Amino acid sequence: EIDNVTDDKQIYDDSIKSPVFEARSRKGGSGKLIVGENGKFILLKGSVIPLINTPSMRQGLIDKRDKWIADSSIVINQDKITATLAVDIVMHSSSEAAQLITANSTNGKTYWKCNGMTLDDYLKNVVMPLPQKLGKIRGKDRWCYFNHIVCLSFLSGTEVF
Repeated sequence: EIDNVTDDKQIYDDSIKSPVFEARSRKGGSGKLIVGENGKFILLKGSVIPLINTPSMRQGLIDKRDKWIADSSIVINQDKITATLAVDIVMHSSSEAAQLITANSTNGKTYWKCNGMTLDDYLKNVVMPLPQKLGKIRGKDRWCYFNHIVCLSFLSGTEVF
């Protein structure tokens, strides 16, 4: 179930059909993540994050975390070393979400897993790209394949854009 989402202040409904990816850290973090609309990654309510700051943790993410604590999107636990997401939070990358769970620089595509499948495997092999017509360039149709992350565009015919 998906609740109100902070950050972009968007609301997602349960029509999103992403599997739930999970991860745990040695610092007490554990999280659940889904792939939302437009390639956004949503860290789900109930995920637990460590409150420590490590040298590899980006200052921008520390600032976001502190803002979410201030607006009660994240609630500090009684142990004072972890906190729990009170709402779903839109993250701009899977690695940003993983870094919030681990308090370290982390490759989100390989860190998040669902039944042994990495997020990277899911994005490459399950989310099938669908071509969409974008318009015309030099009189030829321009198409784009979307796979939640990148847009590979090409022109119809033999010319590659």
